[in-house]
Amino acid sequence: MRAALTRVALSACCLAAVAPAAGCGRRPAPAVRSEGPASRSAAPPASGGGWLTFAPYPGARQLCWQHVNASAMHILWTGYASTDPPEKVAAFYAGRHNVPAAVPLTVRADRANVLSVNAAAARDYPHCPEGPRPDERSVIIVSHATGR
Repeated sequence: MRAALTRVALSACCLAAVAPAAGCGRRPAPAVRSEGPASRSAAPPASGGGWLTFAPYPGARQLCWQHVNASAMHILWTGYASTDPPEKVAAFYAGRHNVPAAVPLTVRADRANVLSVNAAAARDYPHCPEGPRPDERSVIIVSHATGR
């Protein structure tokens, strides 16, 4: 269980673009503690009715959300799945954020808010206990990091 939480914290940490000193990629991830169950039926309230600072993707289904406490920060990430191909989902966000569309795609609204678009089959993104269904081809991860 601890290894799984560490992998999730490291992935979410890297999504949030924190410095390597916080455990992103170069050193083992710091000890983490998860707040509450890893899978919830509804996300915590978001400001402005969107996904943090991002527009919700039409028709996406929420998989789970998790709050992770790392030694240097708090990370809240939410996973969503879509039946649309990842190229279409990436184009949706790339157009709104004026970046080239690619898969995987990472969009940073600011230092704290990050969205990534992944092919569901890639499996190199933070995982939810309930993964995407077989017909869901894209996974969207939205994360928010705050310092301690």
